[in-house]
Amino acid sequence: MFNHILRAVDPERVTGDSRTFPGTWGHETAFPQGDIEGIEAQLALVGVPGTRDQAGRDVPDGGTDRIRRALYGLAAGHNGQRVADLGDIIPGRTPRDTRAALREVVGVLLDRGVVPVVFGGGQELTLPIYEAYEARSQSVNLVSVDAFIDLIDREEVNARTWMWHVLDREPSWLFNYTHIGYQSHFISPDMIQSMDRLHFDHLRLGQLRENMRQVEPAVRDADILSFDLLALRAADFPAASLTGPNGLFGEEACQIARFSGLSDKLSCFGLFGYEPDLDRRGLGAALAAQMIWYFVDGFYNRKNDLPNANSQDYTRYRVTLDAGGYELTFLKSDRSGRWWMEVPFKPDDRHERHALLPCTYEDYELATRQEVPDRWLKALNRLNV
Repeated sequence: MFNHILRAVDPERVTGDSRTFPGTWGHETAFPQGDIEGIEAQLALVGVPGTRDQAGRDVPDGGTDRIRRALYGLAAGHNGQRVADLGDIIPGRTPRDTRAALREVVGVLLDRGVVPVVFGGGQELTLPIYEAYEARSQSVNLVSVDAFIDLIDREEVNARTWMWHVLDREPSWLFNYTHIGYQSHFISPDMIQSMDRLHFDHLRLGQLRENMRQVEPAVRDADILSFDLLALRAADFPAASLTGPNGLFGEEACQIARFSGLSDKLSCFGLFGYEPDLDRRGLGAALAAQMIWYFVDGFYNRKNDLPNANSQDYTRYRVTLDAGGYELTFLKSDRSGRWWMEVPFKPDDRHERHALLPCTYEDYELATRQEVPDRWLKALNRLNV
């Protein structure tokens, strides 16, 4: 069905000896040859070779297979894991054609309940992923991990402008956008003010490093997580032209990837920005492969404990704020220990409803000290516009 837009993987070329060893990714991964109609996988790898990077240079093909070779020698972390490698999107005549092909593949996978893991290319590939959700009239929470905030207003779609093209749509299916790991010396105050006016969440690198647990609730509420490998420091990821002396450590990147997999809600994971010609020792491919490994490890450790109005396996805590008279209700899962908070909204003039927003124990502690959690305020503004 998709032979015209997907180039199948030759497993012998990318797995080597690992395919003959039980318990490795190379042995446990399925390689459908262009037909994804009947796949029985829970997750599907989709590569997108080649792009033009943020420094304006053309990135050669071959990066997706380098990541595959690093991945398929790793241990398969779970008995019975069902992962299929669908191969690479065949580049179109224009970048727009390539994005359209990716949008079609992601959409088919979403319809089948299969989680796409998209890797290679630039972060502008997040746009067609978002469009696949948009085409299904599905409200989207999007998380981007990046050293930059890609909100530059330009007609061209690239790795620095893609988020503007997500926002500049009517109607908009984007409910929330969260940016993780940006570096303040790259971001103007006007950009942060724009994020705040839109009631979007953002977490700079220093805040993340002070408390890594802040990342988990943001990722837990996401439908899509888009990770630009430029968020890593050059010492940990030498395979990108614009990485610098500061950034995420490799261990932190793998932790974020695992948080993403653990999210019961997240249904697409993207990993972008690998430049194979700069990866002389293969360390960049190795780290990208390990991030995919940790995402899948998180997926197979999901708790399936999203609360609803009738949830019983939760302890409720109510805190009344003296200022404003708000009563904040928190829920703690008896199964996983994770926290949520209720946020009121009015769908019409007569009724009030409550949305459940992932949060942390620290948010509950803030409320007990008579402080309104910033996470709660931003959600209140988004829900009641």
